[in-house]
Amino acid sequence: MATTISSSSPSSSPTLSLTTPENTTTRPSAPTRTRSSSLLHKNVLQRMRPLPFQYIYTFWHTKPGSSNPTPLAESIPDIATFYKIYNNFPWENLSLKDGVHFFRSGVRPLWEDEENIEGGCWVLKVRKEDGRALRTWEEVCLLVLGGEVGSVVARERDHILGISYSPRLYVAHISIWTKQGANRQSIEALQKTVVSRLSPELQPKSEMDYYYKKHSQHEGWEEAVKSKKAAEQESDVQNGPVS
Repeated sequence: MATTISSSSPSSSPTLSLTTPENTTTRPSAPTRTRSSSLLHKNVLQRMRPLPFQYIYTFWHTKPGSSNPTPLAESIPDIATFYKIYNNFPWENLSLKDGVHFFRSGVRPLWEDEENIEGGCWVLKVRKEDGRALRTWEEVCLLVLGGEVGSVVARERDHILGISYSPRLYVAHISIWTKQGANRQSIEALQKTVVSRLSPELQPKSEMDYYYKKHSQHEGWEEAVKSKKAAEQESDVQNGPVS
């Protein structure tokens, strides 16, 4: 399945170009090749290369306070396509509090999305120096998109819907979105799996470095949900009854 690239204004979202021949590689680009955390990377690649992801993903960009995420790439079915994006995305162009997200097709990276509305995020805070945040983000992507974390959560009858990366001044927030924000067993299983499966040098040093928060606990959640419902009602009125 081909990946669809959605163009966007350079002033609103980073530009993602996958047109050059060298962009077809599945291996990390030079900046990430220097990491020592290659064992997880190689093991995951060996398991994933022959098969597609369990789900098709869309790559999104969001700006703080906006309810209109921009799709940068659609129909991401496998590890090769993931690395085309990871290796060519201009990470350094992300503004503070901007977000980029890999989400299951059909789900948007918004609290008020129908799939997300009862859920929440497990958030890992990572220092940005020496490329640590992006190396951690890469490993989390492999663990989640490759299905390892999802299978653990599924045993607790929950689902992972997407993952996000958002830079702050000194740290980056890496978030894993789950469907059931009140499912403690799922949250604990997710946390244990991610913390233990990250390469040793990337594992969080303290429990203060991660937390889980339901979307409904955020300021602005209720307003976002009300706005979504109002927009749906207006659309129903404009479209009229279905014959």
